[in-house]
Amino acid sequence: MLTTLKSSPIAAVLLIISLSERSNKRSLDKSVQCPPRGKFKELSQEEAEKYKPWPLLSRQEKNHSEVKKESWVMNNFRFLQKHVSQCDLENINKDPNNYDLFGAVCQLCCVRLPAASEVFKHLALESHQNKVLLECQITGSEFNEYFNRLKNVRLKAV
Repeated sequence: MLTTLKSSPIAAVLLIISLSERSNKRSLDKSVQCPPRGKFKELSQEEAEKYKPWPLLSRQEKNHSEVKKESWVMNNFRFLQKHVSQCDLENINKDPNNYDLFGAVCQLCCVRLPAASEVFKHLALESHQNKVLLECQITGSEFNEYFNRLKNVRLKAV
């Protein structure tokens, strides 16, 4: 291959372009912060719509007269992320109040989340939060359910 590159400058240029495109794709993939594809079961949009809609994991009707601003929504996502970081993820999964979150489907990202802790991790993803901002109309009560679920599993101060 090296002799081919020396004899053909066009082949060398094509190889360099090909390698730089691969490098760019990898760097873009890291900035998106999507979950690893093998970890969650991907669903089609039609399949995802059949499952129970969860707040912040599904599209809501855009007919509310009073909605929260983008900055308010992002502050609540940061606050939720802070609460999740202060919780023991194993206890989130062991809490009977969270058993209904097992197998929850994010209808925005079309993935099935296998455990309650995965739901909370998914809510913290920047790519998911951007979809919520674009496709959902947040009235303010959507975060309450998740904050209430985290009350029982907060880490004890030592």
